[in-house]
Amino acid sequence: MSEAESNTIDAELARKYFDRFDERDERRLTLQMEYLSACREISEEDKRDFKMGVAEGLPKAAFKLELKRHRLDRKHARQIENLLADEEEDTVELADLIREKLGAFADTPLGAHTVKEAESAEAKVAKRRSKKSAALDDLASGKDAEAAAANTAALAGMKTLN
Repeated sequence: MSEAESNTIDAELARKYFDRFDERDERRLTLQMEYLSACREISEEDKRDFKMGVAEGLPKAAFKLELKRHRLDRKHARQIENLLADEEEDTVELADLIREKLGAFADTPLGAHTVKEAESAEAKVAKRRSKKSAALDDLASGKDAEAAAANTAALAGMKTLN
């Protein structure tokens, strides 16, 4: 007898869960339709205001271009705000300092890559500093002679950070 023949499926149990999924799918579809309808209304308002702006004297092509740029700038600003919200304050301050030093260059792909590399280098420096600090603390406190000797050896192999 095969595995499929030996196992039985409770049809009522299966139907119960499929019905639950169906109900949620229907609710989801209703919400999507309401959302699309509301978006359609907003799009109509956008079209109306665009036409009115052109009718009142805004140059059509320039108005359209600047509106696209304005919307992209706002979207980008929100994305950056969300990105920075997840970072430590010190990291954000260091990234701002790097950005300030790079100037407009930071907004180019090469500049963005440079900023990323600099942040990575800063993280490595911070890690080395914490190792060096731990080694110095062990030496100063007279903690475990074996650990102090190992840390002294580690200190000897480290480059100066500044």
